[in-house]
Amino acid sequence: MMLYYYVNKKRPTLFIGLFLLTVGLENLSLFIEETKIIEIYPELKSLPFNFLFLTLPLFYLYIKEISILDTKKINYGILLPGLLELILGIILFFQSYETKERIEDSTFYIIYLVIGYFFILSVGIKIILWLKKHLCKVKEQYSSIIHKQLRWSRIFIILLLIYLLIAPIAVFFFEENLIMNVFLEIYDLVLVYWIVVQVIQQEPVLSIITEEVKEEEIVKIESTKEFETLVNEVTEYIHLSRIFTNTDLTIVDIGNALDIHPKRISNAINSTLEKNFNKYINSFRIENAKSLLKNANINLSVEGIGMESGFKSKSAFYNAFKKEVGMTPAKYRDQ
Repeated sequence: MMLYYYVNKKRPTLFIGLFLLTVGLENLSLFIEETKIIEIYPELKSLPFNFLFLTLPLFYLYIKEISILDTKKINYGILLPGLLELILGIILFFQSYETKERIEDSTFYIIYLVIGYFFILSVGIKIILWLKKHLCKVKEQYSSIIHKQLRWSRIFIILLLIYLLIAPIAVFFFEENLIMNVFLEIYDLVLVYWIVVQVIQQEPVLSIITEEVKEEEIVKIESTKEFETLVNEVTEYIHLSRIFTNTDLTIVDIGNALDIHPKRISNAINSTLEKNFNKYINSFRIENAKSLLKNANINLSVEGIGMESGFKSKSAFYNAFKKEVGMTPAKYRDQ
């Protein structure tokens, strides 16, 4: 129902819809196999819903589509193993019950499962590496990265890999253990429900440089002196305008104000200060917060001072402040 609701609102992508469908069908197949339904309807054995090579690649394509990185040309080659698996599964489904039993008890089937697990592991690593590139690009363009990090997807991949590690061990050593089986089923159910909620809440993260900035030739800056001059100009503007207090500040806003292409600003900050835009802006916010925290005439809570300095949330303020100063804002105020 949740997926249907958001399809009508044109929010989810085809990839995540297919991902959730394959997860649902896999669970249906497991349910039929583990209950007495298979005894009543033996023809349902080996339903072609085993998607070792298809489920995670669909999630990978979904992540690529909603990330800030340019994905105009999507490589669908990663789906080919899954499509081949589906075709072979359909062929197997129409075989006799005895043939299905023989195949599933064969060494070939064990090799298929092992290769499938390693394939999932490799795709999981690809997703984590892609998310790392995504986060770097987000920090180059946005001063506030809440809901843009796709952190939930990284957590999901880690939890999924943990599940894939536990499941084979549980099947091998605790096949008849009711507690272990119930634990794995609850783990799987909670994981699926959690990711559905995250998908519903997640908006695509757009590259504002490519979307909002008019096309123009980006002038290359090659000398260190030119980099420093540009950074000084940007720093002076930020100090005078106090634009850092804008919680939704982006590198495009500064570029438009100074009539400088954001790419030039980003390159200059990265090269001269060895910082990304997010960390650069947070340094102004932290200095402002430190000043307010030490001002006895300021009647604001610690959280209020963070908001006043440009941080969008209490957690963002605390994390950035502690990383920069080495202590929490409250401790800094009390010292």
